[in-house]
Amino acid sequence: MFLAYIFVKTGLPLWFTSFLFSGIVLLIMLAILKKSFKVSVHMTAYGAYLGAIFAIAKFQGNIPIDIISMVILLGGILGSSRAYLKDYTPGSIITGAVLGFVWSYYMAIFIKILF
Repeated sequence: MFLAYIFVKTGLPLWFTSFLFSGIVLLIMLAILKKSFKVSVHMTAYGAYLGAIFAIAKFQGNIPIDIISMVILLGGILGSSRAYLKDYTPGSIITGAVLGFVWSYYMAIFIKILF
């Protein structure tokens, strides 16, 4: 929370602040989770990126549909390549994407309400 406060007070945009803060917390969470569960770090980062895009769209009002569809398509390619290489199961891929999306999106909303 101290980092988020410093980021906002230095004048960084709110979407950038929330994205950085959620990325830091996600990395800490994944370091802890990797000891017990096999969650795809690549898909978690993708989910965080997608969550940030949706949060920016919520705050600013619009993002072109072609950008959103391209990001979703690239995420599908990334997830299918992780499953094809048999690095992760489909469950761990989906879990990583959902974890990243939910954390990033709701952290952006929380920081917006807080500041």
